[in-house]
Amino acid sequence: MFGRATDLSTRAEQQTLPGTKDATRFRDLLLAEAHEDTWRIVEVFSVGGGPFEAELAWSAGCGVGANARISVAHAARVGIYARSIRVRARNLGAEANPVGVTIADGQAQTRNQWEATGDVSNGLPAIIAVPPFARAVRLDLADPAAPGATELWLVDGGNVLRARVPAANQPGDGVLVGGAREVHVVTTTKSAFRLVFDLTL
Repeated sequence: MFGRATDLSTRAEQQTLPGTKDATRFRDLLLAEAHEDTWRIVEVFSVGGGPFEAELAWSAGCGVGANARISVAHAARVGIYARSIRVRARNLGAEANPVGVTIADGQAQTRNQWEATGDVSNGLPAIIAVPPFARAVRLDLADPAAPGATELWLVDGGNVLRARVPAANQPGDGVLVGGAREVHVVTTTKSAFRLVFDLTL
């Protein structure tokens, strides 16, 4: 039963995300709704401290809602304006990972990130779509010699290359994505990499 019109049907859930090959699959963690929208603070966390990825989808009013993904090292907090919320999660580790979510009414400024990982080699650039709410992106490479041979390419919605940034010359707070659609990691060597997007969420 609802109390106030803004009360959610569910405010907390927890489950264990499996490890091994099932770790890549998203699993429903929470689905909640209210009669009216308000500011919510969504907290996602790992009981054991393992990394995971959370996917949030929400709506306010009668319109189609927004969605976002965040990478969580241990715990994270997201501030959204919503009447309905869906949270899914997937494990980023090989071991089983018990994770939970709690939602409180309130407003807070939050900042999150989303990480894409992979391998890049000469002639095989990695192409990553810019995620929702991205403000800037930073490239890290496993091979300490690779930054001198690697560039970030920012490509717009018309498939036009708009910026080429040497990995060794990235600003400290990352490269602003602006209106880019994709980020390409291009190298003349070989290395594992991660792209970390700074989210305004």
